Amino acid sequence: ASYFRFQGSLTTPPCLEGLTWTVFTQPVSISTKQLNAYKSSLLHLPQTALAMFNNRPTQPLNGRVPELVTDLTWSYAGEGGKPGPADWALADA
Repeated sequence: ASYFRFQGSLTTPPCLEGLTWTVFTQPVSISTKQLNAYKSSLLHLPQTALAMFNNRPTQPLNGRVPELVTDLTWSYAGEGGKPGPADWALADA
């Protein structure tokens, strides 16, 4: 699988810079159970209410160059004892 990666900012106030965006070239499917597990893992975050809305229109690239990555060999673990993707998969078990 492949994806694009580029530097950007939050889409909700205060629209801070410093985010790395990842856009997959093909849709990624998850089950309803996985989606619900993901949503519940966000409930502890103070910015969750803001993050549910995209308040910013598409911005110009301003010299940013999206990088096409063609080797999908990444991993992610939950931070600070919070559930990560490995835990989301268990929601279907």
